[in-house]
Amino acid sequence: MNVDDFVEGIWHDELFDEEDYHKSFNPKKYGKQRLAVLIWDDISKKNNEVLCNPGSRHWNLFFTKFTEKDVDKWTEEQDKRRESRKKFENKENEEKNKALSIFDAKLQAFEIEEIKNSQNKKLRSRLRRSKSIIEINAVATMIMLESLNND
Repeated sequence: MNVDDFVEGIWHDELFDEEDYHKSFNPKKYGKQRLAVLIWDDISKKNNEVLCNPGSRHWNLFFTKFTEKDVDKWTEEQDKRRESRKKFENKENEEKNKALSIFDAKLQAFEIEEIKNSQNKKLRSRLRRSKSIIEINAVATMIMLESLNND
């Protein structure tokens, strides 16, 4: 291994985080005591991550090629990518949860005897096509009112 094999490095939190174990952190808060470096491997043709501490062979070799400012920049870029990914995942999860809630609300609505036994195909079809909980409630209410008026 030589200095040209080093690709980049980010500051690494010493605390293990099960949710995101490659978590970088604010070096101003925790200090710059651990570094995750990417090293190019010619045999496997891919980058490998190595964690190193101050004074170790990897640490010393890495800093012959790069500076702390380089690592600060890469850490900040990594944190921005991670935040962007988390926002995307949160939005995706939110949309999935909303779709499941709507599906569950439709199931619950169709368990109501008056809706289950309704002959109004137009309203039942509208209930199936509903896109929100409010719309489900509104259409279910119309079916219930129709049932009450018919009794």
